[in-house]
Amino acid sequence: MKEIEADARDPIDGVNIRPSSDDIFKWQATINGPAGTLYAGGKWVLEIDIPETYPMRPPKVTFVTMIYHPNIDSNGTISCNLLSSHWCPALTISKLIVCLVSFLDDPFGDDRDDWGGQCLVLEIGREYWNDRDRYNATAREWTGNYA
Repeated sequence: MKEIEADARDPIDGVNIRPSSDDIFKWQATINGPAGTLYAGGKWVLEIDIPETYPMRPPKVTFVTMIYHPNIDSNGTISCNLLSSHWCPALTISKLIVCLVSFLDDPFGDDRDDWGGQCLVLEIGREYWNDRDRYNATAREWTGNYA
């Protein structure tokens, strides 16, 4: 409840986060594609399932809206260290969503040397590294078609 109140007092531009039902452990976020990126102009819906052990354990976040990204598969599953090994109990849902928005434009962050190990959709990862023009065009096309 504290996080909901904090979000209401200090909303994040381009992000809307709220409980999705009567269950306080199920939330929904809507994010706008960041300006100046392949995802600009798009809007994605994410589901957030908060475990009872939160904040000691990370929430499960999935994309409902289809997106073309090397670390988000067709089921909306996200491969991001913040949702697993790099989770920190000091993170809030809002801070996590802001990080995921940044992750859209920089899918590998500091793990550029180990992209194959970090890549959830290997074919899209290969395209990202080996044919960036094609990757960019497809990501923009999916943004227009689905988001």
